[in-house]
Amino acid sequence: MSSYKDLSDNVDDSFDFTLRGNKYVMRYPKTGELEDIRVLNERLEGLDRTTDEGKAETKEISDKLSDAMYEYITPVDHELSIKDALNKENIKVLKNFNTMIKTELAV
Repeated sequence: MSSYKDLSDNVDDSFDFTLRGNKYVMRYPKTGELEDIRVLNERLEGLDRTTDEGKAETKEISDKLSDAMYEYITPVDHELSIKDALNKENIKVLKNFNTMIKTELAV
């Protein structure tokens, strides 16, 4: 029979990262908090993006998903939100950010 120690041992509650010299801390979401994100992802996957209506709904849901993720990110010793910071960056920085998020939140 297998036996495990406390599953919360050595588990961090957050991680930090830097963007253009500005430090941010991202809190790992609680399991229950991910339900809204899961529902939005399911809606997004089922959309027909070939229609104007589908494209508009895709943008709306994508914006909601971004906002939901940004809620977990806090600036450290400055006031620049991650949303505003990323809006000023090129697509390669956004790609790096998305890769980091996917890596950190992989279940």
